[in-house]
Amino acid sequence: MERLVTHGLDRSEVHDLRARFVPPLVLYNFAVPLWEWVHLGLFDLLEAVHPLCAYPDDAGTRRLRHGLEIPDPPFTTDDEYPRIYWEAMRIALLADT
Repeated sequence: MERLVTHGLDRSEVHDLRARFVPPLVLYNFAVPLWEWVHLGLFDLLEAVHPLCAYPDDAGTRRLRHGLEIPDPPFTTDDEYPRIYWEAMRIALLADT
C-alpha cells in the first residue's frame, strides 16, 4: 500500500480498488484456472474484469464464489470497461514517474 500512496493514491482509494478488484482476480486465478502464485499483473486484472471473460460454471467455481462471497461475473459492462481500462493505465503510469 505504501508504494501506491507514495505515487499519489490515498489510502481510501487503495482500499476501494482492492475491494473491487481482488474478488475478480481471485476468481480469475483459481477458476479459469491459472493458479499463479507469484504475480498477477495489469493484463490479468483487465482480463479478469473484461465483460467477455468466460468463467467456468462448475461446482468448484460455484463453491469458490460462494465461500469468498464473490458476485457472479461479469464484473463490468461494455460501458464501464473503457473507464476501468484508462484508470488502470493512469495508475500504472504513476509507478513509472
